[in-house]
Amino acid sequence: MMNDLEEIWEQSFSQLGYKLDLVKPNYQEMEHDDRMIASLYWLELEMYNGGFVQFFCNWGYDAYLLAVEGLEQIGAINTKELLLKAYSIIEDDERLEELWDLPEYLTQSDDDELSKIDEEYWQDKEQISRLMLLKFHPDSIKNIDNKES
Repeated sequence: MMNDLEEIWEQSFSQLGYKLDLVKPNYQEMEHDDRMIASLYWLELEMYNGGFVQFFCNWGYDAYLLAVEGLEQIGAINTKELLLKAYSIIEDDERLEELWDLPEYLTQSDDDELSKIDEEYWQDKEQISRLMLLKFHPDSIKNIDNKES
C-alpha cells in the first residue's frame, strides 16, 4: 500500500510545494504553516533526488530552517538531527557567492560525511511522508490504514 501513501502524500502537498517554488525566495508571501509544509515537501523530493546539498542549494537557508521546524512539528526528531548535522558541515563558508558554489568547496571528508547523512535519511526510519499526513491530513492516513487491514 506504499503507492497509496505516496500518491496521497503527493496529492496533499504538491500544490503547496509548487506554490513555494513560484514565490521563491520570497517565502514570506505564503502563510507560515504553508511555507513549512512546502519546505518539508521539497526536502523529501530533493533528499531522494540529490541529497542534502541539492535541497540546500536549491532552496536555501530559510527553507532549511522551515524544514527543521516542520520535522520537529511532525515528531521526526532523528531526521531533524540529521539535517542539523548536515548543515553543521556546510555552515559559514564565506567563499560562497551563491548557494550552488557549495559543492566545489566541500572537502572529501565533508562530502563523505554528507553522503552518510543522505544514506541514513534514505532509510526513512521515521517515515516522513506518513508523519506529514498524520499531522496535516490525518483522515487520509485512516483511509490508507483501512485499505491495508
